[in-house]
Amino acid sequence: MDEIRREAWSLYKYGDWSQGVHLTVKEKIAALRLLKECNEAKFALLEKGPSVLNIKGMEQRLENIQNKQISQ
Repeated sequence: MDEIRREAWSLYKYGDWSQGVHLTVKEKIAALRLLKECNEAKFALLEKGPSVLNIKGMEQRLENIQNKQISQ
C-alpha cells in the first residue's frame, strides 16, 4: 500500500517525466483520489485490525471451551 501511495504522489507531483508525459488535471485528481483511498484503507486497518484479531482470538477460545464440554 505504501508503494502505491508513493507512486500516486509521484505521478501527481511530477507526471511521468521519464517518458516525457505531462498529466492532465483529471489524471492528477485521479492520483489524489487513489492517495485518499489508500490512506482511508490504511487507517481503517489500523483502527479495526486489533479488534478483529481480538474477536478471532475470542472465537477460537470459545470453540476450544465448547469442544472440551462436548468431549466431557
